[in-house]
Amino acid sequence: MILPETDLSFYLKKSNRLKLYLDLEKLRFQERFSYEIITGSDVEPGSIMIPNMIIQPFVENTLWHGIINSGSKGVVTISFMFEDVEIENGNQQIIK
Repeated sequence: MILPETDLSFYLKKSNRLKLYLDLEKLRFQERFSYEIITGSDVEPGSIMIPNMIIQPFVENTLWHGIINSGSKGVVTISFMFEDVEIENGNQQIIK
């Protein structure tokens, strides 16, 4: 599936939006959590594109259902890294 370019954001823009969202939520919930965003050394922020609204809902669920209702202070860690993945279809290797 090919997404229209308007549905994609560069990683750098996306990570800045995540920081703004998390800072806003920290203010809202009176510093009841901290966060870190980790970028792997093989990730080039200016060339990686991420579909819009793919990460924020997961982060929001982490806050609302994992940390805020727990009554404890929490830590959110978001990592952007590449992994080696191998996909096979029978005996045919598709992606490595």
